[in-house]
Amino acid sequence: MKTLTLTIAKGERSAPVTGHALLRCDPPGGTHSDPEWACEVLEEVGGHPADLVPPRGVICTLQYDPVTVSATGIWNDEFIRFERTFGNACSLWAETGPVFAFWNSWGWSPKGSWRPWRPRHRGDTGAAGTAQTAKTTTAAEATATAGAAKLSNR
Repeated sequence: MKTLTLTIAKGERSAPVTGHALLRCDPPGGTHSDPEWACEVLEEVGGHPADLVPPRGVICTLQYDPVTVSATGIWNDEFIRFERTFGNACSLWAETGPVFAFWNSWGWSPKGSWRPWRPRHRGDTGAAGTAQTAKTTTAAEATATAGAAKLSNR
């Protein structure tokens, strides 16, 4: 079974929820706007959004307009729990690609043709390479990540 409930909230907290989607993979489906692409990307990281590593060359503004996302569910009989605050919607998109891109429900979409977005694998090198590989599994870690996002404006 590969099913995740995804949420988006504007601000530094996971509630109130601004948008949500059900993502089912194998076969792709649910209420997500592009389940095939989101499932393909998550398959590469075993269903763990925390393990997504952004592609090189994505540039976002430093405007702080926080967005908090969560993913909860089951992926290959493993419980998945992810929550993270990003500095803005562009940072969210840059780091998670299509996973939280059910933009019709929350009013933002990436500009231009971002369809080629593909995560780099953990073994890749580079400044952004291994910085995003830790899994966020507890509320304390989520809070620490939100604080770091404020400081780094990511």
